[in-house]
Amino acid sequence: MSGIGLLNEKPLHASLKQWHARPGDRFEVLLSHPNFSLEVLLIREEELRRYDGKRKRWRRRGWVTEGRRLVEVLDRRVFGNSADWLAFVPDELQSFTTKDLATVADTNRELEQKMAYCLREAKMIELIGRQGRANLYRVANGQSNLE
Repeated sequence: MSGIGLLNEKPLHASLKQWHARPGDRFEVLLSHPNFSLEVLLIREEELRRYDGKRKRWRRRGWVTEGRRLVEVLDRRVFGNSADWLAFVPDELQSFTTKDLATVADTNRELEQKMAYCLREAKMIELIGRQGRANLYRVANGQSNLE
């Protein structure tokens, strides 16, 4: 198996994937499959927290999440073909780094690096070199971010 999807994978998840797999299964290569689509919902949620002085973790400082409740669905988007995924790459960028994408989209670079990884593994963008210490990408031949 390749290293796809193993960056933050815990041992239990890896074991379950292997246990569930059948001969010939390929893991986490769905983006480029013609029958795959993903519906993403932008939601507003309400989170119920309570203070538990015994559980003082450094980040939460004693607060424990009790539950979450859906308040409202704000938007929905379906990603079905490569043009849907490549809509995140602006047309005016012939070649780009993740920093360029983060600047144009007004997001953080870490998020754009994850997106670039997924698009690269799906063969929608390709690595063409380096710009300083950053990877330089372009939309792969045969792919188009125009609808």
